[in-house]
Amino acid sequence: MKAPMSRLDLKHVHIVGIGGAGTSALANILLQQDIGVSGSDKTPSAVTERLIDRGVSISYTESYDNVPDHASMVVYSAAVREEHLERKRAREMGIPERKYSEVLGMLTGLRQTIAICGTHGKTTTTSMIAGLLHRARKRPSWLVGGVPTCLPASSNWDNGTNFVVEACEYDRSFLNLEPSAIVLHNIEPDHMEYFGTFENLVQAFADFTALLAPRSVLFANWDNEAVRDVARSCKRRVIRYGIEHEEATYRARDIEIVDGYPVFSLMKGKRELTRVRLAVPGKVNVINGLASATVGHWAGLEPEFIASALAETTGVKRRFEVIGDYNTAPVVDDYAHHPTAVRELVQTARAAYPERWITFVFQAHQYARLLRFFGEFTDALSGVDEVLVCRTYAAREAGVMPGEPEERLAKELRRRGVVSLALSTFDGVLNHLRAGWRPDKAFITVGAGDVTEIGHRLVEEGYIRSGRYDKSGIPRS
Repeated sequence: MKAPMSRLDLKHVHIVGIGGAGTSALANILLQQDIGVSGSDKTPSAVTERLIDRGVSISYTESYDNVPDHASMVVYSAAVREEHLERKRAREMGIPERKYSEVLGMLTGLRQTIAICGTHGKTTTTSMIAGLLHRARKRPSWLVGGVPTCLPASSNWDNGTNFVVEACEYDRSFLNLEPSAIVLHNIEPDHMEYFGTFENLVQAFADFTALLAPRSVLFANWDNEAVRDVARSCKRRVIRYGIEHEEATYRARDIEIVDGYPVFSLMKGKRELTRVRLAVPGKVNVINGLASATVGHWAGLEPEFIASALAETTGVKRRFEVIGDYNTAPVVDDYAHHPTAVRELVQTARAAYPERWITFVFQAHQYARLLRFFGEFTDALSGVDEVLVCRTYAAREAGVMPGEPEERLAKELRRRGVVSLALSTFDGVLNHLRAGWRPDKAFITVGAGDVTEIGHRLVEEGYIRSGRYDKSGIPRS
C-alpha cells in the first residue's frame, strides 16, 4: 500500500499547449497542490479563460519570454513540436522538459492509481469510476480526458487512497504511468499511423499490464478477444467482466432499454447482486457501467449503493450530449471518431429517437483514419437517414487532396440509399440544415474535431429565433 503524499516537489510549471483536455486538467491538479502555473496556447477558449480566472498567466503567442525564469519544469502536450520557441528556451535555461504523460506518471506514483485504458469508452468509464468513489466519500483524486457531467471538474487532487486516471495508448504514453490497478476495456485497431500493425498495438497494452506491481489487479473485458490474449499473459490477478462471455465473473444480464436508458442485472457468478439503471443512454454504455460496477464492488462498495450511484452518474460532454434543440428538433453532440463508436452511436440514436428522421453531421478525424477505415465508416453511417459529410479535421497530414475522400464517402452512402452530401464549409452545412428542417428530425454532430461548433450554433440560433433569450443574451429557463 502506498502512503498518500501531498504534492509534487515543484515550485512553478509552465505548460505549452495548456488548453488541451489533459494539460488543462493537469494544470488544475498542480494549482490544488499550491504549485505555480503559467502557460501558452494558440487560441483562447473557455478552458483557458477559467484558468486565467484562477490566476494562471496564459499567452496566445509563441515566445521565449513566456517561460518564467523561476520555472521548475516546462511541460508540453504531444502536439507541440521540439522546435517550439518555449521548449528551446527551456533547454537554453537548463529547465527540465517533460511530456504531459510523464508528469501524469509522476502523479500516479503518489497514489494507488486505477488506470482505465482501451480503444473506446475509457473517458466515460473513468468518470463513472471516479464518480462512484466520490459519491462514496472515498476522497479520490482523478483526471478525466473530457468534461464529466457527474463530477465537479475534469480533475481533482484529494487525500484519499486512489487516483483514477484515463490512460491513453497513443505514443505509448501510458507506459509512463505507475498503475496499481488497470481496467483494460477493449482493444481494436486505431492509431495505426503510429503503431503500424495491430500486433504492435496489442503488444503496447501487454507492456502496460506488465507494469502492474505484485498484489495489483487487472480488470479485463472478457468479451474482447485481444483483451483476453493480453490478460492471459498477465502475471497479476485478473478480474473478468463482460456481457456475452460465460467465463466472465461479473456480467450484465437481462438487459433492457427503457426510454433510451439501459437497465441490467449485475451478476457475480450465478448470483444477482442488484438491478442497475444507468443515467447515460444507449446499450453501448452497458459495458462501461458494468466495468465501473465491477471496480466499485472490488473496492468494497455495496451493490445497492453502486446501483443508486450509477442511476445518478451522468456521462461526459460530447458523449451523446443533448445540447438543445432547433425549432423542436433535438440537437445532439458526440465525440465518436472510430467506426465502432460511430456504429454504436447510430444504435443509441435509433433507440433514443425511434420515430425521428436522423441526420448525422459527420467530420472524420484525420484523413489517415478515414482512408484506413473507409469501408467501416460507410457501413456504420449507412444506419441513419441522412449524412452531411464535413471537411475532415486534419492534423499535420500531407499528400491528401482535401474534399476528395469526403465526396467519395457521400457518393457511396447515396449508393446505399442514404441521403448524403459533402460540404466544405460549416456555413454550407448550417444552410443545408436550416433549409431541410422538419419537426420530426434529430440533428447529431459526430466527430472529435471542431464539428461541435455546428450544433452549438444551431441551438443558439434556435434560442434567438424562438425568443428564449432575454435582453442580456442569457437563455431563459
